[in-house]
Formats: sequence, C-alpha cells, structure tokens
Amino acid sequence: MPYNFNIDIHCHTSGKPYMSGRTQQAHTPFETYENEIQSWLLSRLNKQIEKISEVRLATQSNFDNLSAGNVRVIIASFTPLERAFLVINQKPDSFFNDVLKDLVTETTTPWEDTVKSKVVNALTGFYTDDVDFIKKSILHYFREGFLPEYNYFTSFHDKKSPDKKYKIKFVKNFAEIDAAIKADKKTICVILSIEGAHSLAREVPNLNALRREQGRSHRKDPADFTLLIDYVNNIEKLKKLEFVPLFVSLNHHFWNGLGGHAKSLMKLIGTLVSQDEGLNEGLKEMGKEVINYLLRKDNGHRILIDIKHMSPLCRQEFYAFIKTKYWAKNDKFPLVCSHTGIVSKRRTLNALIKQDDDAELHDDTNYLHENSINLCEEDVLIIAETNGLIGLQLDEKRIAGNKIIAIIKNDEHSGEAELRMQYVKVLCANIFEIVKTVNAAKGWNLIAIGSDYDGLINHLDFYPTAADMPTLRKDMLAFFKNPTEISQPGFNYTLTLPEINRLMFGLSAEDIIDKIFAGNTMTFLQNNFNR
Repeated sequence: MPYNFNIDIHCHTSGKPYMSGRTQQAHTPFETYENEIQSWLLSRLNKQIEKISEVRLATQSNFDNLSAGNVRVIIASFTPLERAFLVINQKPDSFFNDVLKDLVTETTTPWEDTVKSKVVNALTGFYTDDVDFIKKSILHYFREGFLPEYNYFTSFHDKKSPDKKYKIKFVKNFAEIDAAIKADKKTICVILSIEGAHSLAREVPNLNALRREQGRSHRKDPADFTLLIDYVNNIEKLKKLEFVPLFVSLNHHFWNGLGGHAKSLMKLIGTLVSQDEGLNEGLKEMGKEVINYLLRKDNGHRILIDIKHMSPLCRQEFYAFIKTKYWAKNDKFPLVCSHTGIVSKRRTLNALIKQDDDAELHDDTNYLHENSINLCEEDVLIIAETNGLIGLQLDEKRIAGNKIIAIIKNDEHSGEAELRMQYVKVLCANIFEIVKTVNAAKGWNLIAIGSDYDGLINHLDFYPTAADMPTLRKDMLAFFKNPTEISQPGFNYTLTLPEINRLMFGLSAEDIIDKIFAGNTMTFLQNNFNR
C-alpha cells in the first residue's frame, strides 16, 4: 500500500533538550530553538562557528519539525556523550595554529588539556553544566547517561504537543504503529535505538587515561572479560524497560574495548579531538560476548545490531562471527546500517581495510564520499541477504566528496531549484550504488532515510531539518520522474541515463519514493518489530 507520510530511522530528537540543564531541562523535545551559546564571546561568533564547523546550531528533529515534515515514525537514537569527545587532540601538529588551540583548550588544573565546556556548548547546544558533568563527574554511562535520558524522553509518551495539534506515542511493536497510523494523521510514533555500546557500560574512562592512550593500538591485547558482568547486567535491565530499543550499534566515535571504530569526525571537530585509539581495528572477544547478549532471546527481546561506525575490519570479523554463530544454525536475523553513504571505488572490505582514508578524503576527483565508514558492495550484499535496512544519511560529508559539495555551494549561476537538484543527484548516486550492487528490483527494498538530524551532521543546505522532508521527497520524486545522467566534469563518477532507467527495474517514480520514505521501513518493522 502507498504511504503518504515519512519515516526517519535515525535521528537524535532527545539529545539537545535533555542536555539543556542538569537539574531542570530548559527545553522539551517539542521545541524548535537555536543553540543557546553560553559564552559571551562565542555567542557573537555564532555564524562564524556554524560556517567553520558546518554544523547547524539549532534543533533539527524536534517533534514540531517532525510534525511539520509529516514524519509519522522515527527511530530515535540515544548516545551519551563519550568522555573522549572532551579531551584535546594530543598530537603536536593536530591544530591549524596555537591560537586556535589556546582558544578551545581548558588550562585549569585538573581539567587541563580538555575542550572548554563553553566550546562544546557552542558546537552541540548542550548546556555547560551537562558537559561539565560528563567531564568531571560521570562514573557510569548506563546508569548516569542512558537511563536518565531514557526516563526523560519517554515521559512524553502519550503527550500532546503544546498547540494540541499532534500527539507523541512511544511504541512497543508494529501493531501499535499500524493502529496509530490508521487512527489519525497526526500522531508521531517513536521507536528507540542506541548509538554506541559504551551506553551499556559501567566504567567511564579516566581523563588522564584518555590523554595517554590516544594513539594506542589494541590489536594484540589479550581477551579481557573483567567488565562483562556489567554489560550482562545492564543488557538485562535494558531488555526489561517498557520501551526496548530495536537495535544498538557496537561503536560510536571512540574506542570502547569492544571493537574498532571507523574515522567519523572531520573538519573542525576532527581537529579538536583524536579518534586514534583503536581506530580501524577488529572485533574483540568482549565485543562478541556483548553482541551475543543483545541477540539472545532468553533474557528478553532480541536487540538487533546496527553496523554503523564499525571499521571495515570490525565489520568483516563481525560478519564472520555471526555467520558461524547464528547463520549456520538457521538464525539469519536482519542487519541494519542506520545512517550511511555508499562508496563506489572499492567493492570489498579487504580493499577498504587497505585504503588510505586520509588520501581518499582529500581526493578532489571523488564524486561520492569514499571513506571506509561508508558501505561497500560487500556490506550491501550481506545486508540484502538478511533482508535488512540501510538508512541514507542526510549529511553532505557522508554522501559526497568534499569538492563536489564546494562546487554546489559556490555555484552563483544556478537557481535554487537547480541547486537542490544537484544535491538530489548526489543522494541518488548513493541509492543507485545500492541497487546496482543487488542488481535486481529487490535492491530498492533496502533503502530508507536515516537522516542523523541533531547528530552534528553537515546538513544539506536545502534540507536542514525534518520539517524539510516533504521538499526533499518532492525533489527526489521529480528526479525519478525525469532522470538525467549523474556526472560532473573532472570527477570519477558517471551514471548514464540508460543505466538509470535499467536500474529502476520497471518501478514507477512514485513506487520508488514510497519505498524510500516509508514503505521499506514499514515492511521491515512489520517483519521484525513484533514484541
């Protein structure tokens, strides 16, 4: 059946309002508001910070924006701020200059060599007292990070918006979604997910250790299950909650002892902090045990695995592990990559493991974003084999090469409609890479929108918030109704019009858009969200 609404399988609706005051939140998830920069100087540099960081300094996926964008179902992601995000990059050459380093670095003992809380506030919208708590006081990610945010966010269950125009419903299964969608045209259904299994940990790394360990490799570390009992206990508590997350990603931005992460922080933020510890390493034995306890059904509902943020080696070893542990026993659960782009130059994980991500990042001939955090052909085929789901990330640094985005931004001769179509072409190039890999109409069944709104993304200029989802849907529909070749002189990507027509496999433009914006996710939830 056709769906006349939109779905987002990855956004961070609760993060900014929850982190708007330790004792009493100043905001709710309903509100649309600009980041409240708590430094007099930085507040005067608001526009400059937004330009340099290319991060929108305002809410994107709050309920009012979701309602305006006709987004009826979301999978809202929790991700407690990792303490390593607050430690200054220790490499001597990590900053553009000493003035920048002095501007952002805390020098007061004992918090020296950390990012100033007011700088984090300016970039994220999180209040300084919340940032200070993570920097100075937090001891347990699960107890003091995840659970309080869960309790705060779910307190809006069955609440109407302040203007009484729509209602929020946290849902436990597909039947509740189906009933809510059929009952009215306004209710927003909320499913939960977790980004980063550090959220399930007890022990929070010491700041001194984070400073010392920034460049450390863990490839030869012996298996250490010291903290496993904490993961086991916390996962059991997680599965007893009223609203159990649908999926969890093993990794986020920094080393968590479970497996190697991919490089994810770019530009200004990637300069301020270091992701080097454990970067691009494989799946650890401890990670396998955490995955087992998430997937088990005898301790509560199965929680699926989101492969986002795994390094290529970690993904490769994860696939090998689940094929032996689960698939060989006729247990082929679906895999999710909640928000991503697709690479076009390298088809296998082995090729991604060997590539130089920094060289790819600065290759001005790349039309797509070719770094190894994105999915390759091998990833896509494995997700397709499980009837999984791939969320298309509405983040220019994930879907396109740096140069092509600069060309679009600096184009002074094209009108707004033409510029929007250039963004749409880049998005569609990522989509066609998925379909071309599967090489059958069923490739269209894998694709969804996983915007990553409110996740420090470099948003697409004409679609900065969830309220712009109808415009994006309309623009993409226009492209599929009247497609043209996707190419750009001087870049390494061409998709001809005959190939585009072939890859549509007889589907109408309306069918494709319906699948991407709602239909595929509804089918996935019908098959996998039955608790």
